[in-house]
Amino acid sequence: MNQSFVLGFVAGVVMMICLSFLFRLLLPWRRALLCNSHVSILQIIAIRLRGHPPDLLIDALVKLRMNDKTEISIQQIERCYIKNRQANMDADTLVALVEQEVQGDK
Repeated sequence: MNQSFVLGFVAGVVMMICLSFLFRLLLPWRRALLCNSHVSILQIIAIRLRGHPPDLLIDALVKLRMNDKTEISIQQIERCYIKNRQANMDADTLVALVEQEVQGDK
């Protein structure tokens, strides 16, 4: 085999892996941005590095913003997720838990 073909193939595979990682980061960021719930890409990277599901946390943030709970941040949602980590948690359950926590703080 030609050496330049092998190098091109390896470069193509590496590029596909990088694009796949970038695409996985941009999907939740785009969803938050389109729903007027601003979350930075660095926050999404940090959430993913901590091992938490950014899709779930951003879905909960979007639902809370749609319910006019604009004072709640992604950090509060992540903190509530950590306190109440369950195997089968969905966005609605997380929204209810965050609302309970906010009500308890008042």
